[in-house]
Amino acid sequence: MGMPLVRLSTHVRSALMVAALALTSGCVYYNGVYNARTATRRADVLQQRGQPDSAALQLRRAYDAAEQVLQRHPESPYAPEVRLLAGYAAARLGDCAAAEQRLQAPPPVADSAASQSLRSALALTECEAGAQQWARAS
Repeated sequence: MGMPLVRLSTHVRSALMVAALALTSGCVYYNGVYNARTATRRADVLQQRGQPDSAALQLRRAYDAAEQVLQRHPESPYAPEVRLLAGYAAARLGDCAAAEQRLQAPPPVADSAASQSLRSALALTECEAGAQQWARAS
């Protein structure tokens, strides 16, 4: 009778380990979305406070977090929002090519993303205008 109890315990432990791993990977995934959102908001606040170097650091963090989510979960329901965050961060960092690549994807349909969509498009336009100014000055 001791043997079936051990097998059941092994199966239960295995199932629990698989469930814990699945839950943990979901948390890591959503953490990336949260980190991209938070770093973007922090960058905006720092820029408004006149701290462009600190803002740029937060934008780099936002871009890296967003790119990581997009690489690991390209079909995620969060992908449209994360693409916008990556595009916004890239544009603000002056990487117009990366911004354009991310912002060419179809825009999200959700109303909550409309504001970020507009901000991202504006950031790309400013990035491209700045790049044109530098090209004319050289």
